[in-house]
Amino acid sequence: MKRKNNITKGYVWLLAILIVIIIISSFAVYDFNEQAYKLTLQKQEEAMDDVSEFITRNYRRKINDMFDILSSVAVMMGREIQRDQNEKTMIEELKQLQSQNQFLRMGYVYADGIAYTTDGVKRDLSDRQFFKTSIKGERYLSNIVNIELGEGEYLLFSVPIEKGEETIGVFYGWYDPTQFLEEMDFAKDSSLYFLVVDSNGNFVSKSQNENVMAKDETNFWEALQNNNYVDHIEVEKVKSDMKNGERGRFQFRNKENIRYVNYERLGRNGWYIISILVDADATSATKLFYSLALELLLKIIFGFLILGIFLYVYQGYSSRIIRNKNEQLEMQNHILNLTLENTKDIPFELDMEEKTIMFFKNTLYKNHGEYEKFSADVDELIKRGFLAKRSREDAKTFLEQVFANKRQVEQVLCVYMDGKKRWIKAKMIDGDAKRRQNVKIGVIMDFMEQKSQEKELQKKELEFQQLAEESSFDFLTKVWNRKKFEEEVNGYLQEITEDELQAFCIIDIDHFKEVNDTLGHSMGDLVLQDVAKILRTHIREYDFVARLGGDEFVILLKKLKMKENIEKIASFLNAQLERGYEKDGQQVKISGSIGIAFYPMDGSSFKDLYKKADIALYHTKENGRNGHTIYTKELEG
Repeated sequence: MKRKNNITKGYVWLLAILIVIIIISSFAVYDFNEQAYKLTLQKQEEAMDDVSEFITRNYRRKINDMFDILSSVAVMMGREIQRDQNEKTMIEELKQLQSQNQFLRMGYVYADGIAYTTDGVKRDLSDRQFFKTSIKGERYLSNIVNIELGEGEYLLFSVPIEKGEETIGVFYGWYDPTQFLEEMDFAKDSSLYFLVVDSNGNFVSKSQNENVMAKDETNFWEALQNNNYVDHIEVEKVKSDMKNGERGRFQFRNKENIRYVNYERLGRNGWYIISILVDADATSATKLFYSLALELLLKIIFGFLILGIFLYVYQGYSSRIIRNKNEQLEMQNHILNLTLENTKDIPFELDMEEKTIMFFKNTLYKNHGEYEKFSADVDELIKRGFLAKRSREDAKTFLEQVFANKRQVEQVLCVYMDGKKRWIKAKMIDGDAKRRQNVKIGVIMDFMEQKSQEKELQKKELEFQQLAEESSFDFLTKVWNRKKFEEEVNGYLQEITEDELQAFCIIDIDHFKEVNDTLGHSMGDLVLQDVAKILRTHIREYDFVARLGGDEFVILLKKLKMKENIEKIASFLNAQLERGYEKDGQQVKISGSIGIAFYPMDGSSFKDLYKKADIALYHTKENGRNGHTIYTKELEG
């Protein structure tokens, strides 16, 4: 009778709990729809922020890329184009440059404003704003401009052409702005598209997306008014934000859909990136969440009911089982503890289900009981003062392999035993598969002697490696020294065939002695390190580079396709090496003088090629430095 009353009382409690769950669930479902809708809008806005930021970065990068293209051409023109060239030659060279780049028209303007363009027309552009800006040494990007290049509107990019420290002209090009968004835009039927507008709201670039809100208008503000969106947004606030360079977002609903708009400052001419996401059914996700949540709540209620009945019935049985197992475990631990009184190894038990470790000897952990149980978690083992932090990753790997049921798992770890740091080896052995398949047994063995031997071996290996590096590398610049370079070059030249072209280049730093005398030897060391870094950065990974001594460097450029390529490479290196250093108000400018010889024409060994390249280097220095010379027999006359 008493047991029956207990069962009845249990059912009453289960019924009460179920009623409470139903009431709470009802309120949760009622509130869920509004919360889900708000969360959907919030996620949409966060996603738009990320997309807008991404597109803005890419648009800025594209503008900078176009400036870099013009600047690289301007550098070349500053060296090659002369004022006395005839107009036909000038225009032909400009057409060739245009064919190699993405501009619709390109032009060169002399310092007096006289311009030559790829359309064959000579013009006076001295009164144009882009010329006035770039002749002062600044880059210029126009707003949208109409020119006779066909239908559409275009952007004008211009950069200064400099020769030394003097601006000798301006190089410019016309560019179709629709190409910007074509590279970044999504499919034409995508729900996401982008616009670019200037400070007056005029479109700089317009997406070809079929959902675009302004298909015929040329101004963003007009598009808002013409599509009757003004009632849904604060247009004046958006104008004010864009005038003050601030970012923001808004949303509006028309008869068909909701549109989420994000505006992000581009950082050029007051331009803005307008990102627009079209949502055909903004509430569809909310409705789906609502139905799924209601279904889930009903399943949870039903599950609680079944689980409660099962747990109540099973409670008595499981309690007896657990009590019996605990008694058995206590007896087993007692017997094991007696057995381990005189052993040096320390066994441990790892419960695969509970993810716990129990050690069977109290010397493992200071001030703990007869059996100490830990959570099988690396951070917990560190927190409890057993595992050293330096072994965190090794212990994590060890436990992952154990829980993955791998056999013969072992790992060397650093732990604290009796308050002292010691090295041990943890090794797993077969578990008690017959009675407790979820338990694995391991043993901890002392590893101090082996660790000491490992450290001694590592020390010797490190000493050997340092000796090898010191014999091969320049201590200051970390590139090869003369001995290593000579060995590698001679070995390489013996392995290749004579029909492969190799370039041997000697580089001397111009005015290096002046750097040491004026700015000090520490600055001289910095110059040597910078030069080595430039050479390593701008040659291929498989080419050779070394410092022979003092301010003399040498490189071997392997497998050149054409002999003429060395001119471009040497000119590029000359440009990179031309730089200034300043200390305490004093400044010294350095540059590079380069002498070049070729394998196999000028020699087949380091000695032969060095001799010929050195003759060419001497000629470079005799002709004003900061340049390069290719060896010919005439230089020896």
